[in-house]
Amino acid sequence: MTVNSPMDDVRAQYEALLPDTKNETVLLLNRLIAERAAPGATVVTADIPLASRCVKAGASVIAPNGKTYSESSIGMALATRNLMHDLREQGATTGGPRPFSRQDRSA
Repeated sequence: MTVNSPMDDVRAQYEALLPDTKNETVLLLNRLIAERAAPGATVVTADIPLASRCVKAGASVIAPNGKTYSESSIGMALATRNLMHDLREQGATTGGPRPFSRQDRSA
């Protein structure tokens, strides 16, 4: 590990807040990413709520498959994600996203 790297600063700043569970860890990391998102930053994530927070902060957001999110597209993506989440909670079987194709991997 590099001494005095930006991650050392983040770790020192949030060490007292380190969570005990995986879910809490994900929430903490998402909060850290969203707090640091700003114009000129690029965030790569498949997490639609995180993408929404980053777009609102002015960052460029790209999904792992190369799809970009903007102010005009993130609302529909978030609404679809929330609808699918609600359906899954009610017991509906959903297919999820399609697997990466050879074309997705080479893009």
